[in-house]
Formats: sequence, structure tokens, C-alpha cells
Amino acid sequence: MSFLLKLLASGFGLGYAPVLSGTLGTLLGIPIFLGLAPLNPFYYFLTVTAFTFLSIFISNQALPLFAASKKAGDPSQIVIDEVAGFLWAAGIVRYAGFWDPSEGLLWLIAVPFLFFRIFDASKWWIVGLVERRFHTGGLGIVLDDIVAGILAGIASIFFCIVYPFIAYFFAAL
Repeated sequence: MSFLLKLLASGFGLGYAPVLSGTLGTLLGIPIFLGLAPLNPFYYFLTVTAFTFLSIFISNQALPLFAASKKAGDPSQIVIDEVAGFLWAAGIVRYAGFWDPSEGLLWLIAVPFLFFRIFDASKWWIVGLVERRFHTGGLGIVLDDIVAGILAGIASIFFCIVYPFIAYFFAAL
């Protein structure tokens, strides 16, 4: 059972990478998102909510298995939280931003990916506040990534709306 918990919590071993394990975990979210993207919004967010609760459970159960980690509260080997956070970011862009997968993967995946990594790594604003408030257990591991994902989704939509105007302005100069 502990092998299965470690396998799932580490994103099938991606969390064991010596550097950028969080980024690799986020990359694992891309094929999962692409598999879920055809769902209607209700089923997508129902599935992502269930995945979020499963991530909290798995992270909580796997935490003692990574107790020797340098970062005991949120071991870098646990990357299932990055997957969940990215699914929220990409889902918000997909459904609240009304982007269709046929419109191109740059806007649908790359922009929320970059914003998610920025919010998750920097722990800016409310993300850091949530991490400090809920700093133990599976909830503490996953919740800051969910908040980072929601912020990344909102920032991505804003960026995708504003970018064409900025590009047009600079092209006109």
C-alpha cells in the first residue's frame, strides 16, 4: 500500500526529480486536462473537485512516508497537489474564459501553466497566506496549490483578454 501511495503522491515518480519536481508535476496535469477538456463544465469541475479531495487524502496518507524530507510540511516529492492546482487553472480558462481546445493550446495550456507556476513558486499574496495558515497534513499540502490554480486561471483570462490590445498598441508604434 505504501508503494501505491508514494507512486500516486509523487506523480508516478516525477516528484523524485532532484530539481523542478513541482514543474514536472504540473506537466503531468496537461495530459489529464486534455482528457477532461471535452467534458461539459459541470462534469469537469465535479471531477476536478473529486480529484482535489483524493489529492488531499493521498497527500495526508503519504506524508509520513516522506518524513525524512528536507521540507517536512510539504515534501517536494509530493506533486499530486501541483496536478490538482493546474487542473483548476486550466479548467477556469477553458470554461470561464470560453476557450475551446480547437483555438490552440498556447492560450489554453501554456498561459495557465506559466501563471500557475509563478503563483505556486512565489507563494504571492493569498497563496502564501493559505500556506502559512494550513501548514500541516494533506489539506496544507494541497490547498495552497488550489488557490494558486484559481488565481492562475483568473490571471490567464485577464492576460488573454488584454494581450491582443497591448500587442496592437505596440505594433502601431
